[in-house]
Amino acid sequence: MESIARIEYDYVLKASISDSVPAIKQDPPYTTWNSSLKGSGVVVAILDTGINENHPALKGRVVDRYNALDGSSNVADDDASHSHGSRVAGIINSNDTYSTGVAPEASLVIVKVFDNTGSGPSSWLMAGAEWAATRANPKPDIINFSGGITTTEAGLQNDGQSSLSFFVDAITSQYNILWINAAGNIDGDQLINLPADSYNCIAVGALNNLGTITRIDDSWASSYSSYGPTNDGRIKPEVVAPGTLINSTLRSGSSWGTDSGTSFSAPHVTGAAAVIEELLNENFSIEKKYYPLVVKSLLIHTAVDWKASGLGPGSDGIDSNTGFGYISLPRLQYFANHGYIYGKTLSSYYVDYRVPYYYNVTLQAGVPFNLTLVWNRHASYNAPYVYYYGNGVPNDINVYLLNKNGVIVANSTDDKNNIEQLSYIPTSSDYYYLKIGVEGTLQYAAEEYYGLVCSTELKEVNLNFIVSFYENPV
Repeated sequence: MESIARIEYDYVLKASISDSVPAIKQDPPYTTWNSSLKGSGVVVAILDTGINENHPALKGRVVDRYNALDGSSNVADDDASHSHGSRVAGIINSNDTYSTGVAPEASLVIVKVFDNTGSGPSSWLMAGAEWAATRANPKPDIINFSGGITTTEAGLQNDGQSSLSFFVDAITSQYNILWINAAGNIDGDQLINLPADSYNCIAVGALNNLGTITRIDDSWASSYSSYGPTNDGRIKPEVVAPGTLINSTLRSGSSWGTDSGTSFSAPHVTGAAAVIEELLNENFSIEKKYYPLVVKSLLIHTAVDWKASGLGPGSDGIDSNTGFGYISLPRLQYFANHGYIYGKTLSSYYVDYRVPYYYNVTLQAGVPFNLTLVWNRHASYNAPYVYYYGNGVPNDINVYLLNKNGVIVANSTDDKNNIEQLSYIPTSSDYYYLKIGVEGTLQYAAEEYYGLVCSTELKEVNLNFIVSFYENPV
């Protein structure tokens, strides 16, 4: 018994209700998203109530299927109340001419983890996600889970310390899968649901888009979108997308219907992630193992600051309602053409001995320099046990910008989130050093993957310089 840290209930999770068609592909004056990118070659696993595979808009996209309730391959959507899984699938993958999904050419792995009431115990979710990560053929690049449990129902805080949240981080860090989760719908508890509080997932909140494509009239869906911060002070949701009364595919025949909630804001971000991965496949030489972190950093970096309340874009920065902001594929596409995208590893040497890693960067006077860095909390899963490292938080990685004399001119030292953002406007043109390092108490003593997107090209500095600079700083 000494090895048991605690015992938790097999919680009943609920599918959050929503349906939306986002305005994520248009964001004037940026050029509309490249319509040739449709998620081809990318595999998305939908963990939900199942799917209507015979719907004309969804036919032929499912490549594998699993029913976590009974172990069969029957994934028919029997959620008569909401057609929850079918709606999610339509938003991601509909190939209807007039109501097209965000990534209509992505392949789908369907995992049934909810019964006909739109709910199910967390053990079904865990069994389904493990099957998808280890046995699905092909393996998914992205997981969409539009469900969760409120902190009140769970009797837990949304501090990332539940077994369910550790499980999500184990799946993502073990198998290099991007997990996208609905933030939750306010139902007597406005807080971010579990497992949307996990460190590695992207939690998605909802905007009310008033039934228009125009973004300027969109506002935070205050009547139903759960908000942060988490109990331990982290930013959740990370991003938002519209989620109010928009059509998607239903569970029977060729029907369509409307609904609202963060459950279907999430699949818009999932579809966006799929087309971003296709963009990476076609235009960049980044290794696939870095994709989840790179995609997350891209979505956050290019999100548009949105008002915490009221219509349209804001200047209030990161807030508890809309997180880093409203996703924008046109801005992301512009950044991909003009910015720099990196998937990198801090080797165990730099992690274990807290040796900082340096890049050289040349900046121009008056031209803003900005970056976003993302990494994982590490955990592992060996059914039915979830294991975590250290105190159950990520390594604390910090970022510093130093001028050529070694003086820090900007930094990002967030000790809560596994996300760092840095901005700086130089007053003179010169070269600088970007310093990235693990600081504080070591939680995970092994190599650390990270996704880094940056407005200016970075050049790695050779090892001799790093050691010399670290041991004898200027």
